Amino acid sequence: MSGFSAAWLGLREAADHAARSAALTGEVARYLADVLGDVSPRSPLRVLDLATGTGSNPRYLSQRLLACQDWAVVDADDQLLIELPTRMAAWATRGGWACIQGGDGVVVTSPAAQLRVRSRVADISRFPLAACAEHRPSLITASALLDLVSEDWLAGLVSCCREIDAAALFTLTYDGSTAIAPARPDDELILRLVNRHQVGDKGFGQALGPRATLRAAAHFERVGYEVQRDRSDWTIGGGERRLQDELIAGWANAACEMQEEDTPRIREWERERREVAAAGGLVITVGHEDLAAWPTSRARRV
Repeated sequence: MSGFSAAWLGLREAADHAARSAALTGEVARYLADVLGDVSPRSPLRVLDLATGTGSNPRYLSQRLLACQDWAVVDADDQLLIELPTRMAAWATRGGWACIQGGDGVVVTSPAAQLRVRSRVADISRFPLAACAEHRPSLITASALLDLVSEDWLAGLVSCCREIDAAALFTLTYDGSTAIAPARPDDELILRLVNRHQVGDKGFGQALGPRATLRAAAHFERVGYEVQRDRSDWTIGGGERRLQDELIAGWANAACEMQEEDTPRIREWERERREVAAAGGLVITVGHEDLAAWPTSRARRV
């Protein structure tokens, strides 16, 4: 699986949280409350977070779900998971909440929720999805993951959700609809090459890329789930120069990989776009979708 640095994940976290669909999160929270009823420290909401990175997903979702939560978070990168307790503690401190770190993970107590977060190092590209049953999650979730995975991997994940009747919430899946303003003639070339790059092998086999949310919806509907989708686009303005620079550089590198013979043209595009960004005159919109799915029958199988 392609790796992401802790610095990049930290840089994008605010944009991710601002873009996510509050409406879909609310729908999932209401579904879980309906199915599970009262929760307690002895019988918490169990959540499995795939490709968790440094824990952005629990930091966003925990304050919007049921009051007692037990998170199992999985990532292949042990260095990111080493960062996770520190990031969780800093987040709790900013909120004025209690945070206890120990060998069993991190426990955060806020007015809205008490959550335990326990991490596991595992390469989810080869992670046996049937092992989801070990944690018996009521919710399986991931952020910025589905566009990296293959059709077969996605089908296996959906089958796992169905097997244990878990709800699903997959957010910030890239859909290929990026736009840059003010526009330049080579924007179209660069973004076309980036979208070609997105369907290369990211460690799971051929990636679904911009088709991922559409395919996820089809797989969940096939197994009898209700599916809802909503936009979660990034809008990155001139006040977010560092994020703009990282996006421009990443796109230029991907485009060069796809069409090496056009490297000088691509690097000139990168230079010009950076100049406009430096002047505060660039707005980048990156198209994403969120998807929520849950069994149409509210009765969970035992």
